[in-house]
Amino acid sequence: MGHKNWRPPRWRAAETMLVLGANQTLTAAAMVGIPSLQLALDPGRYRVEFTPLYNVNVVTTGSGWSFAFSGVLSQESLRASIPRTTTVTDAFNYAVISQNYTSASSPRINNNRCTIVAEFVVTVGGILIPRGRSELAGNAVTLLAGSTLHVHRIA
Repeated sequence: MGHKNWRPPRWRAAETMLVLGANQTLTAAAMVGIPSLQLALDPGRYRVEFTPLYNVNVVTTGSGWSFAFSGVLSQESLRASIPRTTTVTDAFNYAVISQNYTSASSPRINNNRCTIVAEFVVTVGGILIPRGRSELAGNAVTLLAGSTLHVHRIA
């Protein structure tokens, strides 16, 4: 017979959430780092969710998102969901978190959002930094204050 007060252990991953404090305007067609959302990661297994909130200057301007990491990763996988219109969402599944995932348009001028989820193992620690870009050079994508980077250290 088991002990009457026994409960299974609760496992909770170490969590960190960073919130963008000020808007950042992206006009380049090349990826640009978002320094206020960068985070040092030690070796271990991680699940990272980046939720960019953004505005565009016209709906024909799409946005692109990715990550850069200065250390060494293995077992990378990534899922990105980026709305292209009010009824169509581009879904991306990649094996490298630095892959450029970009939608060719945006559903509306204001109040757009997408979700990028990456899972990976850090074998050599480094700095993780989300990146963004405008799909059309010179057309503004404004990453909004309140965008988040949520990091779960699983093991």
